[in-house]
Amino acid sequence: MQRVTRTKNKTTFKCEMCGNISHTHQYKLPMILTGQLMIICGKCAYRETYGTKNMKKAMKEGLIEEEKTDK
Repeated sequence: MQRVTRTKNKTTFKCEMCGNISHTHQYKLPMILTGQLMIICGKCAYRETYGTKNMKKAMKEGLIEEEKTDK
């Protein structure tokens, strides 16, 4: 499971993975090989973290947001 972090404020940005422009929270995904941060949307963040089969269930439960508040 990859470590994805969510920003606090909503902004308008273009997702570097799917190319959609949205006004939501940004998610930052660290790239393993290059060490750079990739700015992605929520849908791509859940897809990368939980895979395509478990993505919808995790989105409904808000699992990435819960991980952030537990710490």
